[in-house]
Amino acid sequence: IEALSRRVEERIRLPLEDRGIRVYAQGRESSRQALAEAFQASDRAVLLGAASFWEGVDFPGQELEILIMVRLPFPVPSDPFVEAYGERLREEGKDPFESFMLPEAIVRFRQGFGRLIRRREDRGVFAILDPRVLRRGYGPRFTQALSIPVHSVSSWDALVGEAEGWFLGVRSSRREEEAVDEQFERKAGWGARGPRAAGIDDHLQGVDPGSGDADADEQPRPRGGGAAGRPRRIRRVRK
Repeated sequence: IEALSRRVEERIRLPLEDRGIRVYAQGRESSRQALAEAFQASDRAVLLGAASFWEGVDFPGQELEILIMVRLPFPVPSDPFVEAYGERLREEGKDPFESFMLPEAIVRFRQGFGRLIRRREDRGVFAILDPRVLRRGYGPRFTQALSIPVHSVSSWDALVGEAEGWFLGVRSSRREEEAVDEQFERKAGWGARGPRAAGIDDHLQGVDPGSGDADADEQPRPRGGGAAGRPRRIRRVRK
């Protein structure tokens, strides 16, 4: 995997950096944590990571918008533990692939997808480049593990076109949501000078953010005078 990552890095680094996109590669520059922090701090960047990035890192919201999985994450057959455990399963009359390798790969597959989508507001494109997900009988077991629609494309150009169209739709939806939020905040009394001196608490009274009657990023702070009684952000209230 690391050798493949280095070959990919060598091919994409200069073309991407010419376009202002920074390339970070695991195993060559610094620790995993340092790479993750540098990636998060960059506006436009590509991160080439191995299996260790499947756990212990979090890229919320727009910090990660495209996740590409080159190969389905099956355990390495030559790994001593995998060999020994496979032999034990065979002695028990079980198929090591069906009993261990495939279920383990599906768990890792979902963990990888979880780097992209972990929260309700997360959005992104998950591209699987391994043709086995379409050509092998076990392929649907991977796609069904995602619980979302999966679309296949015939070429890189088709993939890029679909991704661009999807992102344009997402950004348009975000602009519409922001416009609705801004309109609601104006009606609620928010503006350049902040909320009206009185009435904002009465407007929110009776709305339980956790009941499904409201969609709020954060619950209002405790009522009271000054900043302590001001909610950080108000989302639209469903009638």
